[in-house]
Amino acid sequence: FLGQTGAGSASQLMSEADFANRLETLQQVNLMIVMDTTESMRSYLPLVREGVADFIADYQSRISDPSNRLPDVRIAVYAYSDFESAGAIELGDPISTAVLMPPTRIDADRDLSALLLRISAHQGLDDASGLREEAALEAVVQLSGEFERGQAWFEDGPRIIIHMADHGSRSSVDVDEILSALEANRTLYLPLAIVTEDESESSSRARRAFANQAVQMLAPLVDQPTEDDVARVDLLDFEETTAAAVVDQLNQVVESVVVLVQDARGTVVGGQSSRDVEDIVSSRIRIGDALGDQ
Repeated sequence: FLGQTGAGSASQLMSEADFANRLETLQQVNLMIVMDTTESMRSYLPLVREGVADFIADYQSRISDPSNRLPDVRIAVYAYSDFESAGAIELGDPISTAVLMPPTRIDADRDLSALLLRISAHQGLDDASGLREEAALEAVVQLSGEFERGQAWFEDGPRIIIHMADHGSRSSVDVDEILSALEANRTLYLPLAIVTEDESESSSRARRAFANQAVQMLAPLVDQPTEDDVARVDLLDFEETTAAAVVDQLNQVVESVVVLVQDARGTVVGGQSSRDVEDIVSSRIRIGDALGDQ
């Protein structure tokens, strides 16, 4: 048996088992929503946090229908503000963060009401540093380390961070260093800009910082990205906007993942070569392409 080649060989069976495992892990998605909850977000935070809670509840209702073929998802929601002390600008300096929802497997039978209430009731975090520019990307990197901690996450599933913010990091941030740190944590980054009304020069500068940094952060996923590639929720007229605007953007990201899972399944059933299958079930490449297109 061990000396055989071709159909029924040990190498083929091991390869097929590996592909099956890859498909299984592709369907087990780790999703972390990281929210800016500093002072500049206070007026808009009720709508944003309601949208995040509604998105999770909506996903739970849809996953109960097998025909939707939604991937198995574990979701966590974190809030952040800024460095804990004025003058701190290093990537590893302590940042004020809070767990609004710990990593939770979303299934049809789980009662999520208490967790969703924690998200909806969050009042934001104090900003000790007092600047419009914040520890935005730095917070994302530090929180991405949570994927490595404990047994709460799928061990080998794709890791995705959706970063919802209105302001970016200080101009001193090294975007290449941020990308390298996320790569080391096997984490895909997706910015979701919360577009707010900025009357002051400092606020406008901070918002531009997020837009510029978001474009740079998309470089591994999008060929020559522009601001048009950055997903956004327009809250300039937020009194006339509902939480559905937030839910819609979050759903688009998850729909991209669903399409990838279905494509991978179809390829295996279609009997393509093992190398082609291996390429398609590579979550890093395939999810990156689809989310970049989105």
